Amino acid sequence: MGRNLYPAPPDLQRKGKMEHANLLRRGVEGATARGAQYVEARYGRKERETMQFASGACVGLGTQVLDGWGIRVLVDGYWGFAAGGDLTDSSIDKLLADAFALAEAARSAGGPRAELASVPVVTAEHNAVGETDPFSVPTSDKIALMAEIHGSMSSVPGFAKSSGMLDFHLDVMELITSEGTEISQQLAVTGGGYAAVVDGANGARSRSFPHHGGKDYATAGYEWTDHIGLLDNAERTALEAAALTEAVQCPVGRTTVVLDPAMVGTVLHETIGHATELDRIIGDERDNFGSSFVALSDIGSFPYASPAVSVTADATYPMAAGSYGYDAEGVKAEPLPIIDQGVLVGAMNSRESAAAAGVTPAGTGRAVDWTRIPMARMTNMVLLPGSGTTADLIADVDDGIYIAGDATTDIDDNRELCAFGGEIGWRIRQGELAEVIDRPIIYSDSHQSLRQVDKVAGEEESWVTGILGCGKGQPWQFVFSGQGGPSARFRNVEVGFPGGGQR
Repeated sequence: MGRNLYPAPPDLQRKGKMEHANLLRRGVEGATARGAQYVEARYGRKERETMQFASGACVGLGTQVLDGWGIRVLVDGYWGFAAGGDLTDSSIDKLLADAFALAEAARSAGGPRAELASVPVVTAEHNAVGETDPFSVPTSDKIALMAEIHGSMSSVPGFAKSSGMLDFHLDVMELITSEGTEISQQLAVTGGGYAAVVDGANGARSRSFPHHGGKDYATAGYEWTDHIGLLDNAERTALEAAALTEAVQCPVGRTTVVLDPAMVGTVLHETIGHATELDRIIGDERDNFGSSFVALSDIGSFPYASPAVSVTADATYPMAAGSYGYDAEGVKAEPLPIIDQGVLVGAMNSRESAAAAGVTPAGTGRAVDWTRIPMARMTNMVLLPGSGTTADLIADVDDGIYIAGDATTDIDDNRELCAFGGEIGWRIRQGELAEVIDRPIIYSDSHQSLRQVDKVAGEEESWVTGILGCGKGQPWQFVFSGQGGPSARFRNVEVGFPGGGQR
């Protein structure tokens, strides 16, 4: 079975919904009595099971259960925050003392006072746990699935080995604020995937499924493994790895490019997602991944993309990894238009950044868990559909490249100059896929890349992929996010490796 990657504390078990309301209320009442103008107390529990596979065998199995609570106070316009794992009433005084001490330190350091945009008071429960609890599925069934996937790949000539993973999460949040909001939320996130390695004429090459080196995530239960087609796509993945062993090098120059949903999602994530987090735009968040070329005055007028492009930050998108009912500040999730027919119209925010910019909170103030404060975060970046199929996009190209499976990303710290590499590509000749291309790559900048889109495929082609590690903040916060939509066609894109080199 392999080593235990995430040993679980034996005394922690699953708890009921809103079980910690009394503790959270006492914390809120204590902070209010001490003079805080706003208080939020959040309990959280994170349950996880991870399995690692090598050539169909389980080589790593681990479980983890962690919980705790945190309290954030706003005192005379300055934030204080503290968190811990003690769930008894005796923890209240300590956390309050630590939070108020931090608020006083912030006040002494000076700087602008924080304000919060007003939001409705909410009492709600939100559960998105899927159809089948992945923690109840026998370990033997999970191992059998990955062994069958490996067996399906092994029939391909030259097949050398496979790697894979399954990753299951259950996240619980209980939130009570001094404004009267009380929310309980449970989210199940299931992920996994694999990669096949095949030896051939040009050495070993790999191809993964669903994307991103063999990882994808969705807000769903174990049924996701069938929904995404893990077993159904195994042989095809190995065959494409075999094709890469005889592939040609990516051409250099400018051409028409069709990107599959995984590649589209990566472009959206990097060129739009991080660039339109409002705290970056107003200059409050630059520690990780830099700032943004977008100015506050651009919202409502900046031509971010071609008229064919409309993008929504949608935390309600069915099954997407960045979906939820309420954010960490208790604001209801809603689809948030970011780009409307090419024009920048919105930005993701927290209550604090919304107040600073004079806009309405968007339900995008996220925190990875109870040990972190909420901040403006990406949710699901979704390209809205056009019409037709991916085949239709390709059919209208005399000479170009179709790129599938995001592999590499590079972008500067102002979210401008960028490069995106795919796992596999095909040369398009007279509207049909021709020779396979090894390691295709495109270069552009965020001012131009989406202005080059001339057509987006229809809803039936849409796929929103999911990632576990969208990072931001000091200290780091890694949250689930989704990205994608239908395939899209980009005209006059720079491709290939300058000078003919390889990455």
